[in-house]
Amino acid sequence: MANQLPPPGPAPLVPACHASFTAFYNDIMLDPFQGEYTRVMERMDPEVNNGVSHVMLLEQAVGTGPVPQAYLCCALRQNHTRVFCPHLSSRYTGSLDGNPTPWDGLSYAFLGKLTQGVVTTVELHNNAFRTVNNVRAKTYEYIVNHLTRLKKPA
Repeated sequence: MANQLPPPGPAPLVPACHASFTAFYNDIMLDPFQGEYTRVMERMDPEVNNGVSHVMLLEQAVGTGPVPQAYLCCALRQNHTRVFCPHLSSRYTGSLDGNPTPWDGLSYAFLGKLTQGVVTTVELHNNAFRTVNNVRAKTYEYIVNHLTRLKKPA
């Protein structure tokens, strides 16, 4: 009978268990782009690439599996614009036995950090990646230089 064990050598890398979303997102081993996001950002920019529809962007966002990803989301709440950071988006797949649920085919993402072992989940609507016109935004440089002033208690 032949030996079915792999040849001796270094132990395979085992993914680290992450205790928080911060640890998960800071794990460089999980970054498929290794810090180079220019091409990804260009796909999201309608002035650079207007050939990618918001439907395709949503499909790509919810279909990447456990790849660390996060998006900034603006929402109007109580006459104030709030910025949220949904992450690890995915689509709820219906069960194999065919019993439908109210969540079948809907897309979700996590919001925020774990609080007493619970995380907030938000629904991503089908138009979550559509282009929005006439939005005023601060530049990256402005945000970095004024970060402490821009932070507001939740």
